[in-house]
Amino acid sequence: MPSYETVIRFFDAKAHAEEFLSGKIRVGKLRYYREIEASDGRADPNEGVSIILNERSIVSIGPAFTPPHPDIYRDIGITDSVKFSEDRNLDSYILSMCRIEITASGEPLRAKCTTSSIEKLINSVVDTKSEIVYGVLICGGGEFMRRMMRLKFPVRCDRIKYRDLGDPLTRRIELDSFTKDKRFRRQRECRFQLQLQETRDYAYVNIGDMSDIAKILEYRIIRK
Repeated sequence: MPSYETVIRFFDAKAHAEEFLSGKIRVGKLRYYREIEASDGRADPNEGVSIILNERSIVSIGPAFTPPHPDIYRDIGITDSVKFSEDRNLDSYILSMCRIEITASGEPLRAKCTTSSIEKLINSVVDTKSEIVYGVLICGGGEFMRRMMRLKFPVRCDRIKYRDLGDPLTRRIELDSFTKDKRFRRQRECRFQLQLQETRDYAYVNIGDMSDIAKILEYRIIRK
């Protein structure tokens, strides 16, 4: 399993950061996050997509699980790209983190970010009007992963792979929940995918207090 020595999760409220540090972690359905991000302009149109077909196709509509037939299916148009999603991915729960580089500056867990632009990173993953953003910096990324893996249901952890999903020369692109378009590369995302027996858009899991491996940091955002 991969090990991430330094990962961070951003919040726009200190109470949420403190809740996360306590080990009470909110996760949401992939479908839920896709809809939320679509409403605030951060949307990844390929989030949760399993297959992209870049070829000219006729789109028809009709009853589900019914073989296509001219009498019951109706053509509604022609498209150059078709995307397919699977409910098992869209209904899984995810937790996204950012991998960052740090340099220690004396005290344990006190660190200076060396990411090229922490503000751009924050703006790409947090929708907030606040001047201060709170980050839970986890210096024991490998230990955090082990605690998540001990939860009593299937959990997958991996880095996000970034690909050119808009290449018109590639006829068929197969994706999973750990693949995103290269334009999101600066997010440096690693992701946990959880298979919970839940129906709500979001749920909580608890891995216990993380103050031994994590610390809350404050980032002041300069608004122009």
